[in-house]
Amino acid sequence: MLCASPLAKGLFHGTISRVADRRPYSRYHLSGENMKTLPQAEAAGLAYAQSANAASLAKLRELDAEKLPIGMNMGGAWPIIDGYVIPDDQYKLYKEGKYNSTPMLIGYNSDERLNFTRKKSPE
Repeated sequence: MLCASPLAKGLFHGTISRVADRRPYSRYHLSGENMKTLPQAEAAGLAYAQSANAASLAKLRELDAEKLPIGMNMGGAWPIIDGYVIPDDQYKLYKEGKYNSTPMLIGYNSDERLNFTRKKSPE
C-alpha cells in the first residue's frame, strides 16, 4: 500500500509484499475486495460500535477484547481509500502507473488465513 501512496514517495528503496493478493476495490465488497472508501469505513465503524452496544469510542475501548463482536467486515487492518494517504483504489492506481516504483519481494504463508480465528491453538 505504501507504493500506492504519493505521501510515501522517496521514503523507501524496496518493498516486501507479504500476501500479495490485494484485489481491486469494489463498491459491492465481494470476497477478497476488502478496501473501503472513507465514508464506507466510517459507517461500518458506527455499525460495529452499535453491535457492541457502545455509544462512543471511549465506551468501545472500555470493553473486554474477548467480548467484542467478531467483525471481519470491519476491514481489519486494510487501508482505507481516504483520498489523501491512499488517493484511490490501489488496482486503479497501479493500472494507471500512479505508484512508487521500487524493487519488490513477494511472499505468502501457508494457511495464513487461519490467523483470523478467535481461538488460538497449535492444532
